[in-house]
Amino acid sequence: MLQGPDHSQLQNAATDLGACVGVSSARSWALLAAAYAEAGSKTTVPAHMISAFLRQAPVALLETLRFNPDLIERLGLFGMRAVHHAIHVTRRQLQAQFGSEGVRLFELLHPVPTEASVAHFNPCVLCAAHDFDWPVFEPGEIQPVLHHLLAQMVTRLDGRSARHLEIVLHGRRHNRSASRILKDPTARLDILRTAADTLLHLALTDGQAPRRQVPAGRSVQRLGITLSGLTELPGRQAQLFAQRTDLLPGLIRAMDARFPGKLTRPVRAHADPFFPEEEYHFEPVAR
Repeated sequence: MLQGPDHSQLQNAATDLGACVGVSSARSWALLAAAYAEAGSKTTVPAHMISAFLRQAPVALLETLRFNPDLIERLGLFGMRAVHHAIHVTRRQLQAQFGSEGVRLFELLHPVPTEASVAHFNPCVLCAAHDFDWPVFEPGEIQPVLHHLLAQMVTRLDGRSARHLEIVLHGRRHNRSASRILKDPTARLDILRTAADTLLHLALTDGQAPRRQVPAGRSVQRLGITLSGLTELPGRQAQLFAQRTDLLPGLIRAMDARFPGKLTRPVRAHADPFFPEEEYHFEPVAR
């Protein structure tokens, strides 16, 4: 399967090679589209048609992607005839039923968006999530899990402080979220818990009156938390170069002399890339 921003010639390549080619907005959907395509043809699944495609794509396609035939047979016994039927099953449930194959299936059906490749890029984000064994409705069932996840995340800050907090409640049909920019960057658990409790209330009520909290059918299957805008005390070297920008050209020359041809910089390659990581490529720094 070919993946690139210039895919206008894919059909010719598929015909010449007798290959099955899939084109979509994420590799998971492109793989399924390729498995669905006939030999020597191309199947394109636009972003707005992914749900419709998954509803008609049979689970038998998973065998082409080297999933265990036993997994496919058991999905059929559970009444899951189309790939879309398995997309609502939680990671924990799939792992309990199918082990590592279940985890692989979950990751296929829930592709994680990737950041563009930039040299030494650190998104400064911490994420944590919990899959409930069964759908929950009450804040009292969600809040203990929320506090436990936050306590774990604080231990992963490693001296950094968070500036932004977001909570996402994943339901069967749609998600609800709430976020807040904190007044000051903090790593204190008590402050983060207070802010998280407020955001949980806002997410559950969708910003409406408390009596509308958790309408019928608005269950929560998965809780996700994101701490972003992580900051730490700037290093002394960073302060030095911020004050003496005239030192940078000499530093670059010295590093290039010590590591010839190793210094690279990100250059934007495509304004509208097919895959995010193809937006940039790296080229040597000119002397």
